[in-house]
This record gives sequence, C-alpha cells and structure tokens, in this order.
Amino acid sequence: MFFKRLKCLIFSAILFITLIPVQVLAEETNIGLPPVGDVSVDFVVNGGMNGKIQVDSTDLNFGNSSKYTYSTLSGMDFVFKVIPNANYHIKEVLINGVPATPTNVPNEYTIHSISRNTMVQVSFEIDKYTVSLVQPSEGGSITFNGGNGNNSFEHGSTVGMIFSPDPDYRLNKIFYMEADGTKHDVENDPNLKDLPNNNAFLWTIKNIDRNIEVHAEFLPVSKIAFDAITIVAPEDYATEDNKIIFANQPVTIQVNRDKIVNLPEGKDVSIEVTYTEGNFIKGTNSVELKESGTIKEINIKWKDGSGYFSQRKNVKVNIDKQIKLVKEGNSPDLSIEHLDSNKVYNENIQLIARVNNAKEGDLSGLKRITYWFDSEEPQGDANVIFETNATSFTDEEKNSAPNDYSFTINAAENNGAKKLYVKAEFLSGHFTTISENIDIDTVAPKVDLVYDNNNAQNGEYFNKERTATLTVTERSDHFDENTAKNNIVIKQFNGKGEAIAEPQYTIGEWNTTPGDTPDEDKHTIEIKYTGDAVYKFDFKYTDTAGNKNEPINVNDQKAAFTFVVDKNKPTATIEATSDIKADNGSEIRESWSGLQSELTLGYFAKKNITFRLTADDETSAIANIYYYAKEYSNDEPNSKILTEAELARVSDWQEGDSFKLTEEGTYVVYVKAVDKAGNVTYVSSSGLIVDEQKPSIESTVPSITINPEASLNTVYNGDVKVNVHVSEPITNNSYSGLKKISYVVRNMGTQTQGQDDGVLFEAETLETLTLGDLIASKDVNFVVSSQLNNSNEVEIEVTVVDNAGNVSVKKQTIQIDTTAPVISVAYDNNNASDGKYFNAPRTATVTVYERNFSADYIEMQLKALAGSAIQISDWTHTAGTGNGDDAKHTATINYTVDDDYTFSIKGRDTAGNVFQGNPYVDGTVASEEFTIDQVRPTISVTYDNNNARNGNYYNAARTATITVVERNFDPQRVTATIANVSGTNGAPALSAWTDNGDSHTATITYSTDGQYQFDIDVQDRAGNAATDYPRDEFFIDLTKPQLEIRDIVDQSANKGRVAPVIQYSDANFDPSTVEITLTGAMRGRVENKGFYTEIQNGQIYTYYDFANVKEEDDIYTLTAKITDKAGNTEEKQITFSVNRFGSTYGFDENTKAISGKYVREVGDIVIYETNVDPVDNVKITLFKNNKTVVLEKGKDYQVVAEGGNGKWYHYTYRINRSLFTDDAVYSITLYSEDKAGNVSENTLDTKKMSLRFGVDKTTPSVTFKNIDKNKVYVGEKYKAEIKLADNLALSKAEIYLDGKLVATLDQAQLEELIKNGGDYTLEIDSADYARNVKIVLTDAAGNTIEEEIDNFFVTTNLWVRFVNNRPVFAGTLATLLTGLAIFFFIFWKRRKKEEEEK
Repeated sequence: MFFKRLKCLIFSAILFITLIPVQVLAEETNIGLPPVGDVSVDFVVNGGMNGKIQVDSTDLNFGNSSKYTYSTLSGMDFVFKVIPNANYHIKEVLINGVPATPTNVPNEYTIHSISRNTMVQVSFEIDKYTVSLVQPSEGGSITFNGGNGNNSFEHGSTVGMIFSPDPDYRLNKIFYMEADGTKHDVENDPNLKDLPNNNAFLWTIKNIDRNIEVHAEFLPVSKIAFDAITIVAPEDYATEDNKIIFANQPVTIQVNRDKIVNLPEGKDVSIEVTYTEGNFIKGTNSVELKESGTIKEINIKWKDGSGYFSQRKNVKVNIDKQIKLVKEGNSPDLSIEHLDSNKVYNENIQLIARVNNAKEGDLSGLKRITYWFDSEEPQGDANVIFETNATSFTDEEKNSAPNDYSFTINAAENNGAKKLYVKAEFLSGHFTTISENIDIDTVAPKVDLVYDNNNAQNGEYFNKERTATLTVTERSDHFDENTAKNNIVIKQFNGKGEAIAEPQYTIGEWNTTPGDTPDEDKHTIEIKYTGDAVYKFDFKYTDTAGNKNEPINVNDQKAAFTFVVDKNKPTATIEATSDIKADNGSEIRESWSGLQSELTLGYFAKKNITFRLTADDETSAIANIYYYAKEYSNDEPNSKILTEAELARVSDWQEGDSFKLTEEGTYVVYVKAVDKAGNVTYVSSSGLIVDEQKPSIESTVPSITINPEASLNTVYNGDVKVNVHVSEPITNNSYSGLKKISYVVRNMGTQTQGQDDGVLFEAETLETLTLGDLIASKDVNFVVSSQLNNSNEVEIEVTVVDNAGNVSVKKQTIQIDTTAPVISVAYDNNNASDGKYFNAPRTATVTVYERNFSADYIEMQLKALAGSAIQISDWTHTAGTGNGDDAKHTATINYTVDDDYTFSIKGRDTAGNVFQGNPYVDGTVASEEFTIDQVRPTISVTYDNNNARNGNYYNAARTATITVVERNFDPQRVTATIANVSGTNGAPALSAWTDNGDSHTATITYSTDGQYQFDIDVQDRAGNAATDYPRDEFFIDLTKPQLEIRDIVDQSANKGRVAPVIQYSDANFDPSTVEITLTGAMRGRVENKGFYTEIQNGQIYTYYDFANVKEEDDIYTLTAKITDKAGNTEEKQITFSVNRFGSTYGFDENTKAISGKYVREVGDIVIYETNVDPVDNVKITLFKNNKTVVLEKGKDYQVVAEGGNGKWYHYTYRINRSLFTDDAVYSITLYSEDKAGNVSENTLDTKKMSLRFGVDKTTPSVTFKNIDKNKVYVGEKYKAEIKLADNLALSKAEIYLDGKLVATLDQAQLEELIKNGGDYTLEIDSADYARNVKIVLTDAAGNTIEEEIDNFFVTTNLWVRFVNNRPVFAGTLATLLTGLAIFFFIFWKRRKKEEEEK
C-alpha cells in the first residue's frame, strides 16, 4: 500500500514539471494608395543624392538631375518618404521653405490637402560619431592628434589619439568602451605606434563607425640606484663634481647590467636620457651624448613578453644631483691690442693678446698662446706667449685667469715682417688664429754717392761737367721720394764766395730697382752739375719707420761733398813798359789781353822793356802764370803768331808774373795762365823791337780805318755818316806825321761825291818840325748821300799821304736802300658763302717786290682756330733790273683742312723800309678771316617720351630734341617742317636754338592732341647740306576716352526694368581694350548679356533687362574700362541693386553651424539683413513645433543698424538664446519692407538662406515590449519587439545580441521605423543558454541611451524550459521534497511502530 502511494506521488510530480506555457506572436501590416493629381510637387535634393525619395513605395528616378517633378491630385493628402543611404541621415526637409517633420511613420512626410504647386527640398548628411577621451586620474593625458578634447567624426574617417605619460609615469594600458559597455583592450593593435621624440604613443582608429570612450592607464615608473649606470667621459676638462666639459668626443652612458634586477641575459636595453632643456636622446645598451645640457632623468627600458604594454619594462635611474654636460662650442675669442697696423715699427713692440672668453666656466680653459709671422702656419717653432701643462681647470681657476697676455716682439729679429699671426688654443684643441698687418723695419737706409767725373785738379777742381748718382738702399714701401728729393741740399758760390741764386745744376727723378730682399731695393737719382760754381752737397734721409741713414758711402769718389766745376778759361794781361819816356816825361806803356791774330810791329824801345803779367778767374783761383819770349828774325818776313796748339807744345815756359827784355831784337811775349781747374789761357803781345839804333829811313806807311755809322743788317735806308781814323806807324820810336786825307763815293761805278770837295784834312806846311808838331793819327768825318747813292753798290775810297810821301788808299763798299717793299696777296677761291665761308680748299699766293729781301722780315700771321696745320711753300726768287728794286719773291699758302683761319701780312726789307698799303688784289673776298668747312652737318632727333603704344601712339606730351652738330651753324639755314595733319590743333613751334660748342639744340614740345609729322633740312654757312632726314610721324593723345554709363543710377535700388547702357568713344578708339564687368555681391562675376551698337569712333553696349527671378536679386558693381590706342584709360564704376524680391540675408558662423541640425543647446541666433534702402515694419516670427510666436524687439531680440549716407544698410538681428531652451523643432521667418517697396517673403529661403534647427536635451527611449528578464520563450525562433522612440528624431541604433553587434540602424532607417510605429523586431534563434539583448540608441542631437535585458531563454529544450521556469521548477522541487519527506516520515513511523511492537 505504501509503495503504491509513493509511486502515485512521483508520477504527479513528473507530470507537473512537464507543463510549459506557450506564447503567440502577431504581425502588423500597412497599406498605402497611390495619388493622382492636377498639381505638381518639385522635389529638389541639395548637397548630393545620398538617399532616395519614395512616393507610394516607388523610388523617384532623378537620373542625373537634382530635381524631380511629381504630379498629384489637388485636395488630397500627399505622402512621401525620404530614405537616406547607409551611413547617412536626413539633414533637413523643407516644404515650401518651411522645415517639415515626419508623421507618425519614420521618414514619412505628409502634405495635407495639397492645393498648389509645392517645392520640397531635401538635404542628406553623413552620420557622425563621438569619440570621448576619458582622462585618467593621474599619470598622463590623452589628446587628439592635432587637437584636444572630445570631437565628432564622420562615418569612415580616421581618428588619431596621443597618449602622453607624465614625468615618472609610464603607459600601462589603453582600452575603449562601446556605448553598450563592451570593453576592448588595445594591446597589439598594428595602428599603435611609439612617438619617441616626445615619449608618447599614437593610436589611430580607421573607418570610425560607432561612438566610443577611450581610456588609458598610467603607472609610476620604478626607480633604480645611480650605480646602475656608468658615465664615461673620454674628455673631461672640468674638475667640479657633476660637470663634464667635452669638445671632440662624446660622453657615453653605459648600463651596468648586474645592477638591474630581473634583466634577462643578453636582452638589449634602451637608455633614454632627458635634458632639463627638454631634448631627448636614446640609445641601445649605451647612449652617446654629443650636445650640452643638464641631465634631468635617465630611464632604462627593455621588453620582456609579447603584449605591446605588458612586455615593456621601465626603470628610472635615481639621480641625486643634476649632471651638467657642457660641449665646448666656442673657440677662443682672441684679439690683439695696441697694434697700429698703419704704423711702421723700428724698435721692439709691446702687444697684448686678449682672450675675451678665457674666464668662461663652460669652456675647457686656455692652454697656449703663440705667434709667428708671414705665413698661415708657423715655419718652424712658433713664439710662445703663454703655455700650461694643466689638463683641466676648476671654475675658480678659470675665473682667476687673466684675459690679457702681454708679449714683446723683437723688432731686429723680425725685421721685414708684414703679417702677424696669433693663435690661442683651449685644452680641448679648439683654437683661433687671427692675423693683423704689421710692418717692422729696423734697417737704416744706406746711401751711396758716385760721380762720373773724378778727374779732380788740385783736389776739388773739375774743368768739365760732373754728374752725381745718389743711391738710397731702402724698402720701397718705406721710401718717400718727395721727402728724399727735398733732403738733397746743394749750395753754390762763385769764386768770391758769393752765393749764386740761379741753380747751376739739375736734379732728376728717382728710379727704383728691386733688390733680392725688400731692404735691398735701390732708389737712384742723378744730379747734373753743369754750371760753373763752387758746390757744397749734403743729404740726410729718415725712412717712414724713423730709421736715419748711415753715413754716406763715397768710396773712392773725389771731392764728393765740396768741389768746384770750372769750364771757363781764366783771363790774362801783358803790360809792357819801356824805359823811354814820352815828351811829357811819362812812361810809354802798352798792354795786350789776347792772343794776337797776326804779327805786327808796333812797339819800339831803345832800351829794356819790363813786363808785368796778371791773370784772373771768376770761379777758380789761378794756379800758375808762365811766360815765354820768342825772338823772331828779320829774315823771316812771313813769321806768324804761335797758335794755342803750338804753344801747348812749348816746353820752355818760365813761371813768374814779371820779367825784363834787355837784349836787342824783335820779340813776341807769350803768357800762359792756368787756373786750379786746369783751364789754360794764352796771351801774346804784338811785335816788340828793342833797338837802340836810330833808323835812317822811315818806310812804314800810315794806317787807315773807315768806320761808317751802325746800320741795320749792313744796309742803310738813309744818309750814312762815316768816320775815318788815320794813324802813323812808329818805327824805332819815330814817325813822319800825317799830311793829307781825302775821299771819293761811287754809285754802281759812277762817282757821286768827293772830287773837289773830298779833302777831309790837310796839314799845315811848316818849315821846321819838331817831335811835338808831328801828327801821328787823325779822325775825320763825312756823309754819304742816300739820295745820290740808292743801291747796293756804293763804294767809299779814302786816300792818306804822310809827310814822307807814303800814300795809303783804302776802299769800302756799303749798301743803301730807301725803297719800301711792295706786297701782293691773291686767292684762287673767292666763292664765299655768307661772306667768309668756303666749302672747298683755298690757296693764297704772296708776292713781294724788293731788292733787299729777307723772308725773315715778311711777317705773316697765320692762325687756325682748331690748330690745323697750314701748308706754306718755300719762297721763289726772280732777279730784278737796274738797282734791283723790282726783284720778285713768291710763296703760296694752301688751306686744305677744315678750320677757322685768320691771316695778316706786313713786311720790311733788310734796310728797315716798311711796306705800306693794301696787299690784296682786287676781287679778293675774305682776305684776312675766313672758314674752310667741307663737312656736312649731322642731324639727330631724340624724344623724351618713347613709351609708344600700338606703334606710334603716345598718351603723354612729347618733346623732341633736335641736335645739329655743325661748326658753322646758322639757324637761318634750318628748315623744320612741323605739321598736325589731324587739323584739330595747331602745330607747335620750334624753340630757339641753344649752342654748346659745335652742338646746337632746339626743342619741339607736342603737348596737344594730334597726328604730327616732322621733317628737317639743314645747311651750314659754307653751303654744305645735311643728309636727308627721314620724316617722323606719330600721334599725341592726351585725352581719355569718353565713357558714360546711363539708364541706371549709381547707388540706386531697382525694382523694375534694369538694362544699363555703356557708351564709349575716342578719336583713337581700340575696341580690343574694352572691358565691361558685372559683379554681384552674392553671385560673383556675372556673364554679360547684351548687344553692341557701332557709333563713330566707338560703341554702345546695352544690357538686356535683368531676368525677374530671385537669383538675379543682388548688389551689383558695374565696371566699364576703355583704353585708347595711346594707352589713355577711362574707367567708371557704379553700384546698384536689383531688388525685386526684397532684402538679402545671412547668418553668423554659430548660427550657420546649427542650421538644419539637432543640437543640445544653442546660443544667440544672429541674422544679417542687407538692403540698399532702409527697411521698416520688421517682424520676426518664431515657429516652435506647431506654435507660432511673433518676437518683440528689445525683449526677444536686439537690432543694430549700420550704413546710410551713400552706403548700403546692414542690419544685425540678435535673437536671445532663452527662447530656445525647450526641446522642440524651431524655424524663424523675418518680414520687412524696404524703401523700394519690396517686401521680404515669408521665409528666409527666398535668398537661398534657411534657418531651421532642433533643440533636444532629452535622451531617446527604448522599450522591450515582449521580452523580460528571467523569462523562457519556447520556439525555434522568437521575435522580440523593441519600441524605439525620441521626442524629435533618432540618428542611430545599435542592437547587440549576446554581446555581439547584430544590427545597426541609420537615421533613414530609424525614420522609416518611426513612421511605422517605432517597433523594431529582433529575431532570436533557439539556444540552450541564457540570452542578452542590449540597445544603444542615439538621437539627432547626440543624446544616447543604453537599455539591456538579460537572463532570458529562447528554447525548445524541455529541461531547459523546466529548469528556467522558476515557479514550475520550484513547485516541482517542493512537491518532490514534500513527497520524500512524507515517504521518510511514513517509513520512520512504520519502523518505529515495528520496533515498538517488537
């Protein structure tokens, strides 16, 4: 019985467990009817066809157009759908310019009771996603690559993020979260890269397609002791701790691997050194530091593992003190002080080598300073100024080091140096070498004096010219020729010691001969001593270095400094005194001072003759006087006086200045005087007779001397006074005396004077004569008549008779000429132009008729102004007749070279008779002043304005400068033809001519409009015509073209017909230059639409009336520009508006940014209105969903007006942001009227502007309609319904099943879903495990919500269903447990009862 009950209980429990509920799903469908119609709907897609439009579930085929027209029935509701492409959403739908919202069905729009043609404008926009950077609480930061903060990115774009650890931190992890909470670690992403230069990391996401949050984890970096590294400094020029100065070899940091815990064997480590200056250096196992800086930190890194971050190990070296690395970047800053490069030094030089940076602590320190000369590198060992053996310095030592280092240059050892080199070296080897010009000269000038004539007499006397060569041996660059020449001092005296003022010498110029060395350059100059004088020479010279010359070297030169040049002979006199006395008791003396030409006897003495010999010299003293008495024999009547040559061979000279002749005989006494220069003079006496015997017969005749008065050239031109001197010779001191003197004059053999009246003297007849009665000599005078004796053959004859009857006759011929010469000048060319100008050569023939002709006395003044050579022939001579007065003498003068000539002639004969009268033959032209000119004038014409347009058109005045080059220019012979063939203005005149030598200039100024022609002909005074000048022809156009813009008013507002007319013309019209441009403020450059009409010298361009469409409304600038052929430009510009549809509008940038979008919040809305005229009656209307509000000025919005006074009016409307705080769809219209009467239309789209936006601060909603947590749904598939909704519009939905994204809905799909009720169906397959559904929903304003249902089941497995049906499972379990409890209770009771029964 018990077991039966137990079985029943177990069966009931099993039956209960198998009971499972069943769920039923239902589906809804929608049906639409196609419209028909008699009205049209224009669909316009703006911004690209990134979606489609359906009417009655049929896609409209736009083809390649952005516009489609659909016809429908008037009065019916018109329904259409706007479906974006994948990853796009609807930006805006405007129905007749008004923003539209979908009906209850997503993406579906309804036009209720359509009654007119309607425009529907649709804009699509690509989906955008938000990448949020979640900044960690510590250790670092995340920034966008190229920006900071959160940002929105278009679908498919690339996002770069930089992860920057803070100091002492490292990046440990990067991960991102999706909207549903799914976390993704970024560990081995190939788009994750190091940024070594700034110790950061770059992660790049490509093709962004969802909203994410990016996170990073930064951890502190572990520290390690300083002994983990070793700093190796091959160069260290600093002794301070923590300071290393290096120059050529880098400092190396090495890793001590044994000091790093857990560092794998053989694993490379990276050493990263960061300077306080911010620069960063990295190396593997070691790092070379080549730049200066202070080490801030040292990090050691290595990899141990496979993960991008997990494998990275990083320790920081603990640096107690900053380590300063100093790379010596500077060389010694070296200069030389106290050196005057313009000075020449002749003694030791004290200088300072200054190292300006010797004290700088960050330099290695000064090691050495040296110097040398004249080569870039020292030739041998350099001279040391300073040197140290130290290898490093402390900062204190460097600071105490001097900047200045003095040194002395030994001038003698470095004589001739021209360039000083000084080199300063640092311990590091960095050095600086500088050079300065230096000039050292310690060698004194050497002076040598050499003479060409050293034949001195008596030590310092020279009888020939003497030339001295003075040589100064001295560097050429230290030798001053002028100073040296001025230092030559020569004093000169005569023999009396008196100074001679006029130099008797000449000094030449210096001549330089380079030597083997500069100090051996030789400078020579010659001094010629040509005049007689006592000379004293001195010379001193100091070179430019201050070295004075050594004593003058004269070697073997004779009388080098004081000497006498005497080339003239001395003078000497012989004075003889006889012991015979004259009657008055006085001595009879005779003297001689020259060497007689012939031997005559004229001194008689019966006793001794005493001789006194004297000599003198102007320059030299007399050295010796010698005498020689030569005896002559009466048997040698032809004996002659000895010549100088014969006297030079005489060896019997006796020295002395006096002697006596005592022996009888006939003698000549010779004297030889010698001065100290060796010059010799010989003097002789006449024949001397010493005879004590009285003569028995006197046989010597008297002598006669005829002395006519002085004449000119030995020819007399008048009466001639004649003096006759007669003397009686004395023989043996006795003579007979004069008796009678007479004369006769003959002319060409015919006696003309004398005869009876020719006795000039006759002595009285005395019975007895005493010595006192005798006349020894007599002077008589007479006159030769020029009238009787006009010839060249006038003979004078004088006869003398002495008392002894001796007769002397002497004849002498003279010339007398009292006839003046006759001169005649004749020219072969008398064809003068303008009185004295000839264009061909000219020859003058000069004829002189004269007996006593001399060409020297015919004075012809011939001048050529330009210095041309004048050809004068030699004289030809033709003998005359009679006395020869008609003798003819002829010469010719040839004028063949162009020049200005002057000629004059005067003359006289040798007697001094002067020509009087006109020498020119009849018919002679320009006899004394004329010009030969055989050259044509040359013409050149230049213009100051050569800026021609179109060949020969000029837009500025033009001045022609005519230049005629002609020596004999005559402005009256210039013919200038100046014409203005246009006839509009007269022709300008030629200016007056200005002269500049042979260049003659005139100008013509063309200053008025016209077509000008210019030609010119020039002839000079000689009749030479210039080469024909080619005619000039050109246009002057100073007038701008005429330009008129009419039929439109500047600064006007135009509502009606707008058809501007531009008329332009010019005398030199060029149609190719016409520029007419029309520019709209909104439209930009507008194509001209109109037609041309030809007029005289111009055109008219007429615009067609502007089209009456909204697109034509604009502010226009019309510019017309025309340039004529000469380049004159006229330009006019007007501004007007075509304002048929009212004002134009615009938005500020913030307003533009929200237009057509959904946003969480907005600022002030700013609208701009522009109109030519002031506007009034402004009304701004705000549409908030279905509510209409007319805004109040001052409260809801403010207006700022600008413009007027000839400027356009600009209005700025600022609408307060407080009006847009509620979630809603807003649109704004603005109504205004302008002065032209235009009224703006009811929406802003009339000017292609729109303002519609949504404000949405509310997150969307997600409702799971038929699934719930901990529920079990039976079936192979289960359709879960999820309600998606938003107060305005949705942009994106992501559906996750069991953590995986299974569906993404874009805005278009969501709009379609909303239109159909907003229910999204997720089909879930059967599975034997708990399920999870997550929805991430984002609205158009970016508000996001995540909703999730988990731990439910879709399955056909009974056990799964039973276990997860908690009531059933619990009831079953309770039933079983109860049954078992009852069973065991019964069993226990029964056993107990059985035990009790036992």
